[in-house]
Amino acid sequence: MRGSRHCHHHHHRGQALVELALILPLLCVMLLGAADFARALSVYIALGNVAREGAHYGSLSPANAQDLAGIRTAALQEADNAIFGVTPTITAQVGNEAFRDPSNRPFQYIRVEARYQFRPLFPFPPFRSFTMSRVVQMRILPGY
Repeated sequence: MRGSRHCHHHHHRGQALVELALILPLLCVMLLGAADFARALSVYIALGNVAREGAHYGSLSPANAQDLAGIRTAALQEADNAIFGVTPTITAQVGNEAFRDPSNRPFQYIRVEARYQFRPLFPFPPFRSFTMSRVVQMRILPGY
């Protein structure tokens, strides 16, 4: 009776090793995917902050709205000039809203877009590289 129990215990130990060997690659892929997802989420949040800071600078006055270099500088300072070692692309444009102020002049807005080419640490065929972008639009304070 003792001999059969000993064989039975040895059989379970081998089964656990086989199960581990089968599930370990899946666990590794899930861990790597979670790491890249966390990086992508971090970039998305940072891009929003970059675009918001550039739009804020441009919204302070009509002169600031025309200062693309100042908008870029303000935006990039928010991200310490790079996100994971890559500098995002900053574009800005000024436009007029349909609403008008009490003197019947249209309100102006500044729209700032921050773009980033995201490259995963562990690229899989559908996600080798893709562009992430965030757009922020703010009303420009009139210069009275």
